[in-house]
Amino acid sequence: MSYFAGVIQLCSSADPESNWAVVEPLVREAAAAGASFISTPENALFLGPDVEKASRAELLSGPTCKRFARLADELE
Repeated sequence: MSYFAGVIQLCSSADPESNWAVVEPLVREAAAAGASFISTPENALFLGPDVEKASRAELLSGPTCKRFARLADELE
């Protein structure tokens, strides 16, 4: 059994929307190329001051995971 995986790499910033504008098309490109598993960096949507990281923390049921889940559902 084999599968094709996509690995996304980017230079994230402290602007989640700008980061999403980079991540989303890369995920779509990997899916279009046949990837059935796509990995993004842990800081894909926010890479900024540590002080802000704590204030931006979300539950797994929060908006960031939901956004990625909607994209995954669409591309499935």
